Amino acid sequence: MSGSASHLYEFGPFRLDLEERYLARNGCFVPLTPKAFELLVALVRKNGGVVGKDELMKELWPDSFVEEGNLTQHVFALRRALGEHHRDPQFIETVARRGYRFKAEVNRVRKMVPTEMSESTTPTQIVAEGLSVVETAGNCVSVEQQLGDGISVPRAWAQTGRELALHLKRPKLRWLASVVAVVTIAIVFVKAFIIQPHLPATGESIDSIAVLPFVNTNGDPNIEYLSDGVTESTINNLSQITGLRVVPRSTAFRYKGNRIDPQAVARELGVRAVLTGEVSKREDTLIIRTELIDAAHDAHLWSAQYNRNLSDLLAMQDDISREISVKLRLRLTGDGQERLIKRHTGSAAAYQLYLKGRYFWNKRNEEGVRKGIEYLQQAIDTDPLYALAYSGLADSYIVLGAPLNAVPPKEAFSKAKAAALKALEIDETLAEAHATLGVVKQRFDWDLEGAAEEFRRAIELNPSYATAHQWYSINFEVIGQPDAALVEAQRAYELDPLSIIINARVGHSYYFGRRYDQAIEQYKKTLELDPNFAIAHSRLGWAYLQKGLQRDAVEEFLKGNALAGETPEAVAELRQAFLRSGMQGYWRKSLESEQRKAKHRYVSAYDIAVLYACLGDKEQAFNWLDKAYEERSSSLVYLKVEPSFDSLRQDPRLVDLLRHLNLA
Repeated sequence: MSGSASHLYEFGPFRLDLEERYLARNGCFVPLTPKAFELLVALVRKNGGVVGKDELMKELWPDSFVEEGNLTQHVFALRRALGEHHRDPQFIETVARRGYRFKAEVNRVRKMVPTEMSESTTPTQIVAEGLSVVETAGNCVSVEQQLGDGISVPRAWAQTGRELALHLKRPKLRWLASVVAVVTIAIVFVKAFIIQPHLPATGESIDSIAVLPFVNTNGDPNIEYLSDGVTESTINNLSQITGLRVVPRSTAFRYKGNRIDPQAVARELGVRAVLTGEVSKREDTLIIRTELIDAAHDAHLWSAQYNRNLSDLLAMQDDISREISVKLRLRLTGDGQERLIKRHTGSAAAYQLYLKGRYFWNKRNEEGVRKGIEYLQQAIDTDPLYALAYSGLADSYIVLGAPLNAVPPKEAFSKAKAAALKALEIDETLAEAHATLGVVKQRFDWDLEGAAEEFRRAIELNPSYATAHQWYSINFEVIGQPDAALVEAQRAYELDPLSIIINARVGHSYYFGRRYDQAIEQYKKTLELDPNFAIAHSRLGWAYLQKGLQRDAVEEFLKGNALAGETPEAVAELRQAFLRSGMQGYWRKSLESEQRKAKHRYVSAYDIAVLYACLGDKEQAFNWLDKAYEERSSSLVYLKVEPSFDSLRQDPRLVDLLRHLNLA
């Protein structure tokens, strides 16, 4: 056997063929994107030496200006293909503030390209010449094909295809060999480059996915709404697919700003696939890069880059959602396909305003929500039939009314109700709008049956909508069915395990069910997710109080007060009041603080009533409960189960109030 020689690079179990542009691991083809391949070549060629980041970016993108984040993303993808982690690199080492170094030993070997092959040539001889015989193993592409008298096709020939015909020169089989060669080349090409890298190894559809926050590679805070919005819209689109579990936004966004190992994320969230992406903007051009990974098999399913005008954002997102459904091998009905790419507006301007509105709403503070309302209203002005914008407006007023208590409930819930009804008038299939209307009926209209219908309809439309289960749990909770409430709360938790609101909701179910030890444990778990979550500190304090742990309770109350914006002086006064006079002193000082705030902003009458009940002043407690009823306080729905009012349970006035609230 004789032939000409070119060179291969070998390192560890890998073989890198520059001429044929492929990487193999123990003879198995390793799929790489073109840029990842070029990056590997640049590092291997300078084996042992540091390659600067600027040098790499110029080599990979010679005619384009790109952000450093692009390089980082491709290094990450290459490391994953090589099976290593950045914390323990076997091949690619990060050199701080300089670049990268390929640290593994690299051997440059000759690659023999045969020009002749006798009938007696055996696979063993082929291997001896430096070529590998294909084996069927793991994720390797099976291309071994017996031709005639036991002559095997080497992997190198099968992967490139063009040498195959050169080596099938046996006269008596030439005509058959030509046919087999063409067929083999076609099969191998399809399996190696089309099917194998892009579909699950087992062939089944993938039933769960996490869409992680797209990275704003510009680093410009003014376009953060785009990266967040594209992520959230992709999550919402995929959530419309029956049979596909999609990790909700609140859990997915816990990974925002962190270095991401898709396989680790998949294990943490219990999903099969992970989608990552980048968003950048140059003038009016929006660039979105995406990568879909089958984490169970560490397989690259799909990647793409979209370069389009910002006005084409809606079309881009349709394309992304369609591509993902195909790569997950999902079989969609006609209705499913329609829901997957359903557009709620045809106006690119209205859509961008909606994304800005949701971006600021997600900040969940008064300033952010009010700014979000402005953008959502502009979206509605731009497209008066934009149902999602009305739904977003309804959610915004709900948050302003409770838990922020920034607006009196009559104003907040009336506006939320009007917006939710308008959204459903335009599009009855919006699960979010049904759930929001359910909250209005539950907390403002005191119509628990009507609320239950809305929550059930929301869950019917989107069984994976964790927030609907979260709010539905309250329905059972407030009528004294703690077990049913816990079932719904835990279902919400299963769907959205990293949501701090839902984690706290599980704690509330234990608390109102008088299971204080479990409530304490759950609130502590919630605070592990976010130590600065004021509500969890406050509720943990109430659970401690019911256990008689007054000092622990006050410490949690004070932490909650500080995180909610109380001045250090006010917090210090509350602590001193407790040290001087115990809980009675603490309640009196808290009451003074709330009455002082009420001169400048809305303070819930219900909260004042709780403080008077804790002080043992029944008359004032009922006076403020009557005021809470007049102002339609959203917290009154808890009156039947709130332990702080246990001292009032036998009073006819409480029974009468519960009857007016439909809680008797």
